[in-house]
Amino acid sequence: MKIKSFTQIALISVYIIGLAVLGVGCLSYQSFPGPSLPRNRIAVLKLENAPDSLRVTCIDGKVVDLYPGTSIELLPGNHTLSFFPKTESTYYSGTAISKMIWVEAGKTYVAQVKVIDLDTLRGASAPLSERLYAHAHDVKCLVIITEK
Repeated sequence: MKIKSFTQIALISVYIIGLAVLGVGCLSYQSFPGPSLPRNRIAVLKLENAPDSLRVTCIDGKVVDLYPGTSIELLPGNHTLSFFPKTESTYYSGTAISKMIWVEAGKTYVAQVKVIDLDTLRGASAPLSERLYAHAHDVKCLVIITEK
């Protein structure tokens, strides 16, 4: 492709920069009041962005709406979070999974969901998202927090 004008160069540059920002950038949420703190004084919990992932709806009693791909900044210590599992492109609308976690300053953690689908174990062939809505009692989701 031969570039013929300054406008084409500018548009291509904006496109490339936009792709870089989308690919590198991720959302960050500060869960505590006050100014930002240095990285060595907070912990970061990353919500994995994968087909089976998590949405956070509550941190220490405060209602939030955080989606996969978000990094949550936490003060060191104990925190209680409410998670909703996401499978493929839909969110399970059942009861939130409440989990207490303990985090250390300067460390990064990753939150993942493990979906245990009892219908799959019995040989069902409907998509998982359909089974989540139709047979919530046949699905168990575990929230796993690991240090990165």
